[in-house]
Amino acid sequence: MDLTFNTEAGREYLAQSMGVSQSLVDKLEHFGFSSIANVLAAIKTAKLLNLGENQALITVATDGAALYPSERAKLLERQYGNEFTTTDAAVAVGEHLNAASTEHMIECTDLDRRRLFNLGYYTWVEQQGTPFDLFEARRSQDFWRGLRRYTGIWDGMIDDFNARVADGT
Repeated sequence: MDLTFNTEAGREYLAQSMGVSQSLVDKLEHFGFSSIANVLAAIKTAKLLNLGENQALITVATDGAALYPSERAKLLERQYGNEFTTTDAAVAVGEHLNAASTEHMIECTDLDRRRLFNLGYYTWVEQQGTPFDLFEARRSQDFWRGLRRYTGIWDGMIDDFNARVADGT
């Protein structure tokens, strides 16, 4: 999907054959590998939950395509002999978007969710040194709701970082 979103042939296929508006096609460069995976997971989850056209499921675009030019070049060479065509884009859309299914998915029980949460223990407590009580606090939605008060501060920090990077400092 990255090649479909970030090559001339892929964008041409989306606009001309799929009827995707040019303004939307132009925004697809903001979707990196993790963002694309998140969108695909949201599509599959919406199918699993039988969501209808008047229901919404929200996900996050966590990265942009600008992070992956070398990976894109390797994939383009390895899989497509350095030529990604509109036909290749059609195959990618058919395989990864149109045929997205709920295979290999489960609707988690409370026990499943706790088990998944516990997988983070090694990363956060053992590797990152997060205090155990802080790790455990993350089980509660109140912890996550409490973070909302920091969004303005974080936005300012992101703006500051972006300005410094743009200036080269």
